[in-house]
Amino acid sequence: MSLSLSSVKRDKIIKEERLKKRARMRTDLPNLTKEEIRRYRMMLHQALFCELEEQNLPSSAALLKQLIDYQKWLRKSHGPDSWFWARPRLTHSPAILNKLVDGFKKAEKAHYARDIAMECDSFLHLGVEFCFGSNDWWWLGEQLLVQSVNISTKYHGDGQRRLATSKYILGKFLFENQKELEPAIVVLKEARVLSSGHSWTAAKYLHCTQKTVFVESCIVLHNALMAQAKLVVSYDPETAITLCSKARRRAYDACDHEGEAKALMFQGNCELRAGLINNAAESFYKVLLMHTKAKRVEETCEARISLIQAYLKLGNWKESYYHLQQLLEFAQSHNMPYYIGQSYRYMGEYYLNHGNPDLATPLLIKALNAFHEIGDINNREQTKNFAAVSAGQELMPKYINFMLKCGQGGSVGWNYLQKLIRWKDTRDIAWSESSADMVRSSLSFEEALRKTGESGHDLNSVLESEEQMLQKVMEEDTELETNGANVKHFSQEFQLTEGEQNQKLSNATSTEHSPDDGGSQKHEATENVNTEIADTPQ
Repeated sequence: MSLSLSSVKRDKIIKEERLKKRARMRTDLPNLTKEEIRRYRMMLHQALFCELEEQNLPSSAALLKQLIDYQKWLRKSHGPDSWFWARPRLTHSPAILNKLVDGFKKAEKAHYARDIAMECDSFLHLGVEFCFGSNDWWWLGEQLLVQSVNISTKYHGDGQRRLATSKYILGKFLFENQKELEPAIVVLKEARVLSSGHSWTAAKYLHCTQKTVFVESCIVLHNALMAQAKLVVSYDPETAITLCSKARRRAYDACDHEGEAKALMFQGNCELRAGLINNAAESFYKVLLMHTKAKRVEETCEARISLIQAYLKLGNWKESYYHLQQLLEFAQSHNMPYYIGQSYRYMGEYYLNHGNPDLATPLLIKALNAFHEIGDINNREQTKNFAAVSAGQELMPKYINFMLKCGQGGSVGWNYLQKLIRWKDTRDIAWSESSADMVRSSLSFEEALRKTGESGHDLNSVLESEEQMLQKVMEEDTELETNGANVKHFSQEFQLTEGEQNQKLSNATSTEHSPDDGGSQKHEATENVNTEIADTPQ
């Protein structure tokens, strides 16, 4: 601005520029409606109430208020330390509020236009969006689905298609998300009855590939019944059997043969718990046939194992052993090391139960190796315990022999008794002190396990060397018994009382100094036995 201008002209120009700037700023301001100004000045949900009342949509306003009050009640009932308290509040979520109001407006306008189908679809779409979205708004989606069910109950123009669809989606939500089994089962049963014989589908609501509402309802109902059976089987197996039977029928209705086999399999387990062993064996056999026909390898092995266990409880040894052999051949042909190990394990247990530990131990060791190779620690430890029992059973006759020798008269029995006492008090291994002690062979299994764990060598190769050592010990023991043949049999000595044994020991001592030949022979035999004992490394 030129300095030559007078002050009056300068002030006039400045005023004009201010007016232009004000007009320009006013032009740049947005044109806000009354509703937009209200939303800016008030809480959003309060502004929405006013809008809905002005638009003559009182039902939408009332429903929105009910949802806000319902969330307040939920927060209060759960308490400030609960997970629900940390969820976002509806009144502080503008995007959710706007989405709800738009859906409510559409539904209420359709209601006034007597388009009940559109009204129901509006609530159903909203409910699906919130029920199968973020878990922060599951409670909201459930209320919208209930609203959809209530509306569609009064509408019969579509043959109750929307009612069946709404109930199916609500039951699916209750089971899969809320884990509420009882309400879900009730709703799904109703959806199944309503949709029976119809080709309705819920694909356009769930936005995914769906079979018919009837089939999908049967599948979800089958899963819900199975989940309920698993909850009650521990204290009420009879009820669990009934639930499994119903679940199997629902799977059959849905042409879900795998689900049918699962239900029958669990039904067999429930029958085992209830003591109905014959029924369980029949159920397992049916499952085996179903899986074999469908060529499901792993399921076939599981069914055969369950059938074997049922036969074992029935005492049907012939059938159980036959299926054990079939299981082993099947697992080997399909290269399934876990089930190979299970086959060897159950065959080992079979022989162990029949009093043949010499046949059981090698099979249990093979099972132990199989579980060790695949890293199955739980089964490996269980099999290790069975193998240890089997190895101990193998040595039990020799251990009994050792115990009986402790009651033998003379210095031989005394030495055996001293070893037994040391083993009892300090756990000194009695059978390691003398090659005559057959009980040292019980170390074979423990040492084999230790060596296998340290070096990773095959357990069978370790046990082969131990068996050779055991054979050598047996031969030395036989030689010792031959040298001490003049001592009376240990079983006879064991039947004597303690006083009689002391009397025989004193007689033997006095006879050692007798000049007759019989005494000399006894003294010589006793010296032979003592020489054998003395040669033992202490």
